[in-house]
Amino acid sequence: MADPLQPPDIVALAKLPPTTKSAPSVLSMAKFGPRHFVAPVAAFSMAIVVVLYVRYSIRTARAESAIRSSRNSRD
Repeated sequence: MADPLQPPDIVALAKLPPTTKSAPSVLSMAKFGPRHFVAPVAAFSMAIVVVLYVRYSIRTARAESAIRSSRNSRD
């Protein structure tokens, strides 16, 4: 049995017969099902949520700042 820590014998690997399994055809790779759209839709919706949250946070911070400054100006 070969030692798993040793590098493989390149000459022995070159003598192995080629695999009979061919690469997947272009047509089989082009078939998209609904599952192919889950990750892009999730990423897009997360981006929209982040944009809306940042806009809300900025708007809230400005409103709180305006309230604090108006309270400080009355004192």
